[in-house]
Amino acid sequence: MKKINAIISILSILSFTVALNTKGMAFNDDSKLSIYSSEDVYGIQFDLRFDHSIISVDDLSNSNSLVNGVNLFSRVKAPGFVRVVMFSDELNKISSANQFLEIAELNVVLLDNYAQSSTITFDNILLANRVGQQLDYPGSFIYEVSSQTPNEFGLSSAYPNPFNPSTNIDYSVSVDSDVSLFVYDMQGRLVKTLVSEYKIADQYTVSWNGKNDNGEQVASGMYLVRLESNGDIAQQAITLLK
Repeated sequence: MKKINAIISILSILSFTVALNTKGMAFNDDSKLSIYSSEDVYGIQFDLRFDHSIISVDDLSNSNSLVNGVNLFSRVKAPGFVRVVMFSDELNKISSANQFLEIAELNVVLLDNYAQSSTITFDNILLANRVGQQLDYPGSFIYEVSSQTPNEFGLSSAYPNPFNPSTNIDYSVSVDSDVSLFVYDMQGRLVKTLVSEYKIADQYTVSWNGKNDNGEQVASGMYLVRLESNGDIAQQAITLLK
């Protein structure tokens, strides 16, 4: 069997976090599977192993492949055990020699709101060349997936700002509590209520389209975003351009 140097990894997985929202949906940062090999790769197979009571890996299919013309198939072999295969019917390369390439995207969800972290093991990794010859891969890899609960309450910088027609506002809630997020004009008049509900401690994003609570487009100018939760207040100015 011919041996080559091959590396397969999750981009940013060592610091990869999954933040759960109130509906249990996952927001994944750089959850992309990447590969590096000293030779061209035409086929890949690997197994995912995880605690299915804590972690869920969404069904994987061709839509998860990031390489044009390359198929991705998955099969659940047992609870917490998924086998993934990638290849091309037209013998298209998955990756070229000596190139670091993103090949697939995984959507991972921490099911248990109280679980701070768990692990996914990538093992039985097989790489193949154009004629189906297996290329050695050194070992298996374990990666930690963790839920991220913010330690601080506050607003992040709105983006874009200035904006037209809409802007995104990121905010963090440090304890489970009633949360309000308002937009005021510079005369202190309430323009728009963006959030007014109970939230668990987490990170959130909300958009404002420049309309007031009556659905009317507001005038261009500067506005004040005000976040209130558990007696804490955070504010920032945003500017609507036309």
